[in-house]
Amino acid sequence: MNNINLNQPKAVIIATGGTIAGVAHGTQLSDGYQAGVIFIDQLLENVPDLKRIARIEAKQIVNIDSKDMTIDIWIEISKFIKQLCLREDIYAIVITHGTDTLEETAFFLQLTTNTDKPIVLTGSMRPST
Repeated sequence: MNNINLNQPKAVIIATGGTIAGVAHGTQLSDGYQAGVIFIDQLLENVPDLKRIARIEAKQIVNIDSKDMTIDIWIEISKFIKQLCLREDIYAIVITHGTDTLEETAFFLQLTTNTDKPIVLTGSMRPST
């Protein structure tokens, strides 16, 4: 049986990597981790109840440590968001991102996108595994 409710809002999750997509090297925080390893489909599998509140469309733009973010990637994200904002079926956009450059990405998107749709950037201080 299909659990998709077409009356739910649709959100697009844009994945860029970072700690939120990281893999820990051990069970202790001091063991370290590698950022930008897990892809968005794997992350979403860990949040099965998300489909209860929204229809989700996911796009992996890059999977990097955010310290490696570049202007070219920002431009790609901005162009993709502009395309999404033209779609009437999209209610909101969420960007998973590393915390090293999250605020720079947010500032760039503030300057380059013009929409009333919510755009949320989120990151993590701990890896997903």
